Amino acid sequence: MIAKRWIFVVAAIVLLAACDSIGQSGARDGQLKLIIDTTYAKNLGYTIDTAEIVVTKLNSSEKITKLFDNFDQDSTILISGLYVGSWNAEITLFEDQKAIAHGSKNIEIVAGQTCEESISLMFYTGDCKLSLTWNTDAILELDQSQVLSNRGAGGPSNWQCIKAGKSGSLKKVEWLIADSPNYPNDATCVMNVYQGSGISGKLLGKSDTVLIKGDTYYTWFSFEFDGIYLNKGDLFTIEVTTPQFLRGWTCLQTGNPYPEGTSDFEQRNGEDMDYCFKTYMDTSHVIELVTEATTTTTLPVATTTTTTSTTTTTLPVVTTTSTTTTTTIQNPLPNTLEGTYDAWVYVTGLGWTKSQGSQLTIAQSSIVLVGNTIFPVVNPNITDQKLWIQDGQIWMTCKMAGISQTLYLLDYYYESAGRFAAPILWIKADSTNSKTITTAPDPASAPLQQIMSFVPTGMNL
Repeated sequence: MIAKRWIFVVAAIVLLAACDSIGQSGARDGQLKLIIDTTYAKNLGYTIDTAEIVVTKLNSSEKITKLFDNFDQDSTILISGLYVGSWNAEITLFEDQKAIAHGSKNIEIVAGQTCEESISLMFYTGDCKLSLTWNTDAILELDQSQVLSNRGAGGPSNWQCIKAGKSGSLKKVEWLIADSPNYPNDATCVMNVYQGSGISGKLLGKSDTVLIKGDTYYTWFSFEFDGIYLNKGDLFTIEVTTPQFLRGWTCLQTGNPYPEGTSDFEQRNGEDMDYCFKTYMDTSHVIELVTEATTTTTLPVATTTTTTSTTTTTLPVVTTTSTTTTTTIQNPLPNTLEGTYDAWVYVTGLGWTKSQGSQLTIAQSSIVLVGNTIFPVVNPNITDQKLWIQDGQIWMTCKMAGISQTLYLLDYYYESAGRFAAPILWIKADSTNSKTITTAPDPASAPLQQIMSFVPTGMNL
């Protein structure tokens, strides 16, 4: 089970379709604009350092992916050169190279129309792997190359850093091999692609296994990849490895023939030598980070989506000290909700599982959800805070700069023991003036509705 913390955010997706000849078969006039709002993640205490975007044309092999670094900000991403039709968009957010949230949704690019969609991102602990397929429609262009060779060498791992000369999707790399590393017998090898210089960066892609025959003699071998999107000037590293190493088998050139990037041979032996390679890019797609803006919001407001911007705000984070707090609990049927609860997750075929370290605490003057203080909002400019729990909703009233405000925080539904061995408090983050949980949900589909399930501490399902 990978999901342990069920916290959801919304990232807005705005689809723009050009009108000129866009409906014609084969036209690459479609544009996809992704507007990413990181407010939820920041308020939950995450530092998002990387975002991965994958768009796939349905019923086709057309697929591209792009990795964005330093993504702790609200951003807009524009993807052009897409065919009109049905697509799927996937977003994965990373913190310290660990996937912390993922979401996907089918979308439609229609000629002459502007489509607005949203993707719900589910935060969890664990890893997320996105599978990609080879793009048979790609138009490959030679990008970088180093084809001179006056020396042979190599070990079980051989890598070369390369600087992308074009923006596009890396689809194929050719590597010159002198003979089998297991000579005179056959050998196998694979190629890995890493971000940055060297092989300590994030793994961007891995080729299928390639067979090297025992009688190989100075042959270019091809390694194919899914659409690894690179911007012009990006550094990446290709690594060729083999488990059957007996002798040197790769080709190099002395005198630093490729000054844009180093090799493991240079790093290890201090000699300016580069391997022999050719990289091929699909430049039919262009992905741009078109806007960058940082916003800080501490109070929940209604979510809005437009074709140019999106504001999504979530639960406040404690930063200073409040002045006045009052709790008013009115008729929270069937009984008071005060207490400490453990988060539980239901997985079809496995049943209920307790999420370690994820709790909800409701007290007379505070609410703490999965380590985040929901109430009170600690801010010297916010006074006369009152907490209300009534008829399926939890909200607060307060004064900001002397002006009375009402801020909705959570919706709830209390299910008594009966259907399950213990009572369940169903919780959903919601900032609207209407309760969204009116009956006990199906536990398997509750996460899809962004509903969390909590059981009083000490009880089991």
